[in-house]
Amino acid sequence: MATWQSDYIIVPITRLRQIYGGIPVILTMEDYTNHLFWQGVETPDEREIERILPPLKSDYPETKLWGTFQGNQISLTYENGLLLDMRLRIDMSRNYQEVRTFVEAIVGLAKKSEWVFLPSNSDAVLQPQYELLAADLKLTEAHKGL
Repeated sequence: MATWQSDYIIVPITRLRQIYGGIPVILTMEDYTNHLFWQGVETPDEREIERILPPLKSDYPETKLWGTFQGNQISLTYENGLLLDMRLRIDMSRNYQEVRTFVEAIVGLAKKSEWVFLPSNSDAVLQPQYELLAADLKLTEAHKGL
C-alpha cells in the first residue's frame, strides 16, 4: 500500500451481532482472523459494487476485484466458494471531489448492505458514516483535505 492509500477490511454488521451481541468499538486483527465473518450472511451484491467501480481482472481465481491496481479498489477473497474476506482501498492521490464522491458512494453501499469498516492502521470499528471514514482518512498519511 502506498502512503496515499488507505486500506480497510469490510465486515457485515449481522455477523458482528451474532458473535459479540452487538457492534464492538474495537476489533483486533487477532479477533478478525479467529472468526469467519462472512459465514452464514449474505455476500455482497457484485452489481452494487460495479455501480461504483469497474471490474478488474485478478491474477488469482479465488479473488474478485473492482477498481484499479494503483487506485480505488474493492476485493473479495473466496475459499471453496465461501467468502472469507472483503477489502477496500481508498486512493487519496485524486482531487478532493473525486475522493469525496468515492467515499460517499462506499459509505452509501455500506449503510445499505449493513457493513462496518476496520482500518488497517487501528483496531477501531467504523460505522458506515461519511464523517467517521473521512476522519479516519485524515489520521493516515494519505489524507489530502478530506
